[in-house]
Amino acid sequence: MLNYLLKKVFKRYFNYDLNITMEDPYYDKIPVNNKKTKFKKISKKVPDNLSVNDLTILSDFKRKAYRYDMAFNFIGVPFGTSAIVQLLPFVGIILTTYQSLQLVYMTRRLTNGLPPDLIIFFIFNIIVDLLLGLIPIVGDLITISYKSNTRNYAILKKYLDNVSAYNSNEILLKDLRSNWFNNFFNWRKDDLSIKIR
Repeated sequence: MLNYLLKKVFKRYFNYDLNITMEDPYYDKIPVNNKKTKFKKISKKVPDNLSVNDLTILSDFKRKAYRYDMAFNFIGVPFGTSAIVQLLPFVGIILTTYQSLQLVYMTRRLTNGLPPDLIIFFIFNIIVDLLLGLIPIVGDLITISYKSNTRNYAILKKYLDNVSAYNSNEILLKDLRSNWFNNFFNWRKDDLSIKIR
């Protein structure tokens, strides 16, 4: 429900398609029958034409986001170390927020950096997680399903998929960073230089 509301708000007010869910960062599920009742897991495709540095950061981000949000499973509900740490009053929410901010800080080492609008989405997800975590018991249960780190990983991967497509000449530079934040501040997209290595 929360994901649906966020998607509607960002689409309406920011003209940004926030189609980011808390899917497994390691595997995609594909249907094996016509009724789509049975699925099999396949490994997610790693973007091509990225620098070794970007691939390393993406891999580290994925590993940590998975550990924080989805490392364990209880009666079909995935949860991570963040859910366990948040059980500690006050200290838990501070530690999990710090871990999430470390992931954002990690993206500064990307070859071409991360666009400021995506950093804003990262911070937004962390703030939502923080505010939900402040609600005793119920908030902790909601944060288990919100999975801010996994959402941030999905944003990062989507961006690096676009960088990979640009490096492969599949999309234009203006399509790489075309979004509400850059349009609102009238940034010049043609000033960007995307490097593969």
